[in-house]
Amino acid sequence: GQTPLQPARACGARFPRWFYNWSSQACEEFVYGGCGGNRNNFETKEECLKACSSPGKTAKETQLVGLRVLRSKGCE
Repeated sequence: GQTPLQPARACGARFPRWFYNWSSQACEEFVYGGCGGNRNNFETKEECLKACSSPGKTAKETQLVGLRVLRSKGCE
């Protein structure tokens, strides 16, 4: 899956944000520069978890069953 772009120096912003990491199967914090990036960019950990996690399923089940839905929500 994709990870968000690192902060762009030309943009100069430093917004704390969260992204879903497929490798760790967790929402992780990063600093967003305000320009570019992708939809895997959430303002809060709660928003990331709500959009990207599948409680009660194993990591493999989440990837296989929910991949298409999760991609549509920006979790890739």
